Amino acid sequence: MSPRLAYRLALLAYPSAYRAARGDEILATLMDAHANAATADVREVISLVADGLRRRARGRPVKGVAAWRSGALLGAHLLALLNATVALLGLLLEQRLSGSAATRAIAATKA
Repeated sequence: MSPRLAYRLALLAYPSAYRAARGDEILATLMDAHANAATADVREVISLVADGLRRRARGRPVKGVAAWRSGALLGAHLLALLNATVALLGLLLEQRLSGSAATRAIAATKA
């Protein structure tokens, strides 16, 4: 996945009004900071998502049933973030292990 796409997806965690006002500026800053990177910086992506969710949570006070709905939505976002993090770490681990001598030795014994 290209860094630009990864950062754009992470920006979806922000409220739409905030994204409309500052999304292009944030994306341009990230692309300038990581101009030569082949992949997105995982720490930056996690930071963007966490800040976006924090801004959503602080956006407007809610009471009653709306508070439960808002809490459930925040919980769903956090679970999605956890799922994406685990998937990304799995991919990174798989890439690291696929090039190791131990993995090649195990693959040779199975063949």
